[in-house]
Amino acid sequence: MNAQVAGRLRGLRMHRLMRQLHLWIGAWGAIAAILFGVSGFMQNHRAVLKLPQGDSTEVSKVDLAVPESARASRQALRAWLRDEQHINVESQRVPPGRGGESRGGDARVAESGGEPRRATARGAEARPAESRGGEAGSQRGGESGGGNGGGERGSQQGRWNFSGGNARVVTQVEYVEGAPTATVRTNVQSPLAVLNRLHKGVGGGIAWILLGDSFALAMMALGISGLVLWSRGRTWRQMVFSIVGVALLVLLVIGGSAIA
Repeated sequence: MNAQVAGRLRGLRMHRLMRQLHLWIGAWGAIAAILFGVSGFMQNHRAVLKLPQGDSTEVSKVDLAVPESARASRQALRAWLRDEQHINVESQRVPPGRGGESRGGDARVAESGGEPRRATARGAEARPAESRGGEAGSQRGGESGGGNGGGERGSQQGRWNFSGGNARVVTQVEYVEGAPTATVRTNVQSPLAVLNRLHKGVGGGIAWILLGDSFALAMMALGISGLVLWSRGRTWRQMVFSIVGVALLVLLVIGGSAIA
């Protein structure tokens, strides 16, 4: 009898502890859940409902003279930008089979948090330009290459793209390999674009990444503690035929159809 009472008391204390943890974890991630929920909904329906994704405004464009020593490699150019120009950027990878012109346009839209349809429009404009004999590529290469044979050079040599800044202010550097100048653009994001960038973990820095990790861990702990609380006083059969079982079934059906 005493053992049964002691077991019930332990179970009650564990239930109270789990309930308190569930409440505190929920309170910690409540605001983040609202913000991530809004931005996630906006991104999830950007194509069907045509929901806005925020805007990016170019506030400056500067051509920098690049010394010979900085033209040797991407690493050398990045080091020169960091040490001499105080521009801290990271190199962007160019997917195989994509030209510098289309990459430059797509990268600017992707990093700026602008609407995807703008990226599509720019990509559609870039491809015909290349098919018309590279007229637009020559003009673009002239801007990045200081007008010194930039179009032909840009088509034959690599285009180096760098990006940096934070969630609101984005700095992008475009450079045609071997050119005497590099183009530095600065874009300012709208509040909605900032929220979308933070949702994707772009531009927030290490502190934001760690904070986002804490929210992710909190969501997992919230789910586990919620299942533990829901299972109290219920058998496995009752769990399977409850809302938990229905949610699992819906997830498997819809998730399976998405990857089939």
